[in-house]
Amino acid sequence: MSEVTATNITGEELAVTVNGTIWKITTGGNRILVLSYKIEGNQKDSDQEYGRNISTLTSEGAFFINQFIFAYPSDFQPLEIFIQFIAPPKWVVGTSFVPLGNNLYKVEGLPSMPSDFLQNVTRLGYAEAVESERCNSIEIVFTAYRPSQSGYEAFWLPSYQNTKQQQMHEYIQLVCASIVSFEEMFHGWPGGSRYWISTLPTGGNEIPMAWNRWMQAWPRERFSQIPHHVLHAWIWWEEDSLIRLGEPEWMWVQEGIPTYLGHQFSMAGSDKYNFRGMIYTSYLITKRAKVYNLLNKNTVNHYAYNEMRVLSLDNEIQRVTNGEKNIRDFLGLLGNKYGRPEHLITRYEVLQTLYELTGRDFSHFYSLYMTGEVSAQLPPVEDVIGNYENDFFIWLDQYISTDGRGADAKGFRTMFFISLEISLQKGEGVDSEHYVAEGNGIGNLDEFKQALLNKQSPITEEDVIQVLSSITGQDESDFFQFYTIGNFKTSVEEIELWLDASR
Repeated sequence: MSEVTATNITGEELAVTVNGTIWKITTGGNRILVLSYKIEGNQKDSDQEYGRNISTLTSEGAFFINQFIFAYPSDFQPLEIFIQFIAPPKWVVGTSFVPLGNNLYKVEGLPSMPSDFLQNVTRLGYAEAVESERCNSIEIVFTAYRPSQSGYEAFWLPSYQNTKQQQMHEYIQLVCASIVSFEEMFHGWPGGSRYWISTLPTGGNEIPMAWNRWMQAWPRERFSQIPHHVLHAWIWWEEDSLIRLGEPEWMWVQEGIPTYLGHQFSMAGSDKYNFRGMIYTSYLITKRAKVYNLLNKNTVNHYAYNEMRVLSLDNEIQRVTNGEKNIRDFLGLLGNKYGRPEHLITRYEVLQTLYELTGRDFSHFYSLYMTGEVSAQLPPVEDVIGNYENDFFIWLDQYISTDGRGADAKGFRTMFFISLEISLQKGEGVDSEHYVAEGNGIGNLDEFKQALLNKQSPITEEDVIQVLSSITGQDESDFFQFYTIGNFKTSVEEIELWLDASR
């Protein structure tokens, strides 16, 4: 930070002294202060798992976490805050602050000034399009920044056979539907009157935060991420979040519930994808990870495994109430009864909520399947998972037939399962293992392809098993049996056709 100056409302300069990293302003009794300062430098966080940027400035755009740029003392409570960005020509500011014109914004201060002002993100860059629509009392704004040279995951693909603006509208509508649905469940919205969606002007590797203010724009293949992250507006690890579980098994609430309800919340009235089917993907990942002793692996545990926990809990709630109650009823009751900022919900409060909802004691069920980071037994979902099998193939056939994240499968189901098997052990061609959680990234087939191309044709099941085993470091002799689902069986024939299409 440098060039710190302060004036009163009439422009009269106020005395500023600096002591190390502390700037002290002598207000002279003025109640309105105008601060000006310069922030320089690109910064990364120290998290070894993600290592993402908290402040980035390039010739194409800028991104920063507001806490890194803005601050005020904890004992100072401003009544109003206005911010004016001095940006390069044609750069568009992306923020949930209320625009007043000429890049001047007002901090709305809902639900609190610190959460709106500091626990938020801001982006700037060249925009290709900006769309804005009303969602009841909330304005939803979508800013599509020009793709940067460093690249990011495109939210629109030509195969969608629509325009970018139409895709933005589709996105806004699903965000709105998600907000309305969960707002009804929790009896209130934890954000302000302005919600914004954007692509990443600096090319990615930006820390996603402030889910009650902002959402990253993903491609249609990942639309289940929309309700998932809207639900994070209430369920998150920040202290001002409504719902945070404080037990060792906290991740089944933190990520299991958003993943499960995100998949259940399919695109209404659309024939593009049935995301309910991705619940079956989590089942396959969990069951396979158990074989390989991988249930503690970050993304298996956080997403797939804990989604199975939530599915089993939902099934048990519905069973004991004869279908009259479900996981949404539980979550709404838990949030409205025990959820509040700076409170860690306890296991006792979870069990009390389940008892109040169902009239049954869930302590035995909970101790068997829900306690700890990994419970002693896999969640009991075998009697219900078959309900998602057909949806899974609807989703899968759409997913592997686009030019998006499933494109490398070239329309062949077997290749999705090959990629899934490899990704349980290794990354999927991305820096983070994050994508293994839902099997929604096929980018790790090159080594497999090259190894098979060195084999004599026709290839055999033994060839495939040998190559897979060499890549994963596991005994893959049961691969073809494990990935036999209903009437579908993974096959060498499909792999041969895929190889021909990949040459």
